[in-house]
Amino acid sequence: MDRNQPSLIRTILADTTSYQATILTVFLWVILIVDRIFPTYSVLFTYIVLVVSIASAALLLVRYRKVMSLFEACIEAPGVIEEVARVRGYISINCEFTYRGERFAIERSYVRSKVIERLAPGSQVTVLVDPDNLQLSIIRDIYID
Repeated sequence: MDRNQPSLIRTILADTTSYQATILTVFLWVILIVDRIFPTYSVLFTYIVLVVSIASAALLLVRYRKVMSLFEACIEAPGVIEEVARVRGYISINCEFTYRGERFAIERSYVRSKVIERLAPGSQVTVLVDPDNLQLSIIRDIYID
């Protein structure tokens, strides 16, 4: 794996949607395994777990491809962390960056981790800008060391 691109695990840990999809899938599979040992649910439950697992895997793949596409064909822009808010198990980060001479802001929620805990208001970061949709831009520093 190229050191300038995130791993799948790092993407799951950094991307809230990917994290939630993964946790849901693992939780359902644990219930399914326990159900095979101590049968309580119907066969329908097995099909529900399979459908949710396929949907979660598809969502994870789409999110990972989006992050990878930003790393492969992005425009890097300097950014500054403006605000960091801790809400339950998540951290909300407001980041401002300059693209083509204009200032833009993105706000994202992340699962708490050591990498994200290090970011504080005023921190200089690199933003990977999606020129087609600036709101899909991501903070590069969160996805790689």
